[in-house]
Formats: sequence, structure tokens, C-alpha cells
Amino acid sequence: MPLIKLKSTEDDTVLYQGQFVSVTACLESAVTQQINLENIDLQNANLMNANLDEAKMPGANLSGANLSGANLSESQLNGANITNAALYNTCLCYSDISYCSFEDSSFGATDITGANLAESRFSTLSTFSLDFTLVGNMEGCVFRDPGGTLCAMSRPPIVLSGLPNGPLVLMDHQVKIGARIHPYREWLSRVLQVPHGR
Repeated sequence: MPLIKLKSTEDDTVLYQGQFVSVTACLESAVTQQINLENIDLQNANLMNANLDEAKMPGANLSGANLSGANLSESQLNGANITNAALYNTCLCYSDISYCSFEDSSFGATDITGANLAESRFSTLSTFSLDFTLVGNMEGCVFRDPGGTLCAMSRPPIVLSGLPNGPLVLMDHQVKIGARIHPYREWLSRVLQVPHGR
């Protein structure tokens, strides 16, 4: 079996190492032993179905990682870079995922029950498949539209699907209709001015 080293993004320090069949097996061993993996470099890692329950990985670089099916419940991932990651069927229940970047990441059946999402950033349409009503905290969350508009999302967005131009998403101060963003009050005044019978 090869010698696998888990390194820090900050100074290339080895955080944990050993002979394992895969990076996933090495990481699971480190997590089981409750090793502090702060700032671990897991960029582009294939961590599909990994059991990382209670992982201590604040500031981790998980950009481009495949986390589909992974169990990251009750983990410390605050400040992590989770951009362009696959998070299908990923369990993030009761984890600290505050101050994380989830921009360009893909979600589907992702469980965020009880998670702390404060100050985290999102940008993909699949963001609105997440059940934000179940999170512990999402104060200061932001959605970045493809056009660059930043939309405050400090409470669960209201999503209406099945519309001809794409979903309608009501965020704190803006409304996303398909690919377009409108200020909430402007959109609401237009809706209220529509004559009856139309």
C-alpha cells in the first residue's frame, strides 16, 4: 500500500500520514482518531461515500472535491473552500459550515439539518434544492447570481418551481426569476399593478 500524506494548505506541513489503499481511507482513519486537520488540502479529492462524521477540518480546501454520499455530520468545516464541489446525497447535519464558499458547487438531496451556515456563499441554481428551513443559522448568507449580483439570503428563500421561465426565488431583498434578478419591492409593485382578470 502506498504512503499517503495529508498536508496543510498553509505550509505543506504533514497533518497525518500512513499506508492506506486510498486518500479516503487515510482521511477516515485521521477523522476516527479525531486528528486536527485544520487547513487540510483536499482539492479535487474523490471522497465519494467517505465516512467523515465529526471531522475537524476548519479552513479545509475541498474545492473540486467529490463529496457525493459522504457523511460529514457534526463536522467543523468553518471557513472551508468548498467551491465547484459535488455534494449530492452529502450529509452535513449539525456541522459548522459557516464562512464557507459553496460557489459553483452542485447540490441534490444534500442534508443540512441543524447546520450553521452563517456568512456562507452560494451561486448555483441547485442551491435552491437545499431545505434551508431546517438549518440552525444562515445569518449573513449570500447568493451570487451569474451576472455578479449579490443577494442577501439570511433566511430560507421561498422557491416556486414549474414556471415557464424557470423557478421564482424570493430572497431577503431580491427576487430571482429564471436568470434575472429584480429588487423585491420593484417586483412586488409590478405584480400588484397587474389588472384583475389577467
